[in-house]
Amino acid sequence: MAERKFSLPNFADLTKKQDEVNRLPLTGQHLITGGPGTGKSVVALMRVLRMAKESPDYIFLVYNHVLNSATKQLANQKINSKTYLSWFYSLYYMRMGGQNIPERQKQKPDYNTIIAFIQNDRKKREGKGEKIIPSTTSIVIDEGQDMNPLFYRTLIEDGFENFFVVADQNQQITEENSSIRELKEELATEPIELDENFRNTFDIARLSHHFFTDPTTPKPNLPSHNKKSAHVPLLLNYKNFNNIIERILREYDSNPNYLIGVFCPNSQILFKYRDALISPNTNQFDNPPPKVSYYINNKNGANVEIDFTESGIVLLNDKSVKGTEFDSVFIVDIDQFPYYLTIDESKKKRFYVMISRARQSLFIVKNGLINSDIVNILPNDENLLKRIEI
Repeated sequence: MAERKFSLPNFADLTKKQDEVNRLPLTGQHLITGGPGTGKSVVALMRVLRMAKESPDYIFLVYNHVLNSATKQLANQKINSKTYLSWFYSLYYMRMGGQNIPERQKQKPDYNTIIAFIQNDRKKREGKGEKIIPSTTSIVIDEGQDMNPLFYRTLIEDGFENFFVVADQNQQITEENSSIRELKEELATEPIELDENFRNTFDIARLSHHFFTDPTTPKPNLPSHNKKSAHVPLLLNYKNFNNIIERILREYDSNPNYLIGVFCPNSQILFKYRDALISPNTNQFDNPPPKVSYYINNKNGANVEIDFTESGIVLLNDKSVKGTEFDSVFIVDIDQFPYYLTIDESKKKRFYVMISRARQSLFIVKNGLINSDIVNILPNDENLLKRIEI
């Protein structure tokens, strides 16, 4: 497979605002906000690399295993990073003397019970005359909007003082989330906003704005008109599944240096596309077939075998795409996404996240033989999203 550009920018290439963030003290509490592609993850990772040299007592926490794997590859060196839940569970398993972490539901900690334990433990230690020393560990968090406010409160109650959190309220895709207002309150700081989109073309960013739902934060700035796409994003209605498989493969064949993301509504659809893509008819293409890799969240969730430094095709479920980026994106079989009129805002946020992963080209794919109300959240303006039957 061909190599692709997957590296951090040089310090000299940072914008004035990004450089301001990069120069923030390594201690204290800092909150960085901004839309997709504004460099939030970049400045967070640059901070981690700086900490690895100057202040190695740190942990970099990310939302999921795919983002953790991509981050380590982007860093191009060993860094101390983990998914936030795995780190939290490990920390408080030890902190609570080997007890299982109390949960409200599976993989949802009972933060109030943990906080009560911390407070009682502190009283006991102070009663014995023990001096309570704050933690010196610095915590850097990517996708900070997808952690419960009580996650932060628990850590602060337990003596953690140094936080660097990057977040975008409009990219909340889970029930466990924090608003920017809540993050400001928990961290007791005002945010610094990054507002320049370096990832998307003008047309992709403009389409993503259609799915922007959050009235409490401003829409991110659109890129320059000079960053227009070769074509506006396309809605592909297929009646023959082989036609969409051929379209994905032709996108790669035309751009053999691309890493193409295929985002699926569920694992069943993911496996259907995987099986079709790994055994293509190569006689009709100019280049060798692409490397096809995929990830689903299961009991072996940490095992992510995706190389973001090489071209190819990557299949992911929609919740696994957080924080990643691809040269081209296909959001497939949208008719299989559940749609409820009463909660269409949450679905719009899912599409906002998925669409904004695309750097150069974007395709939304629907099975033309299936009627689905999910199309109600798509724009009718063909200047934003052009319809094509294939």
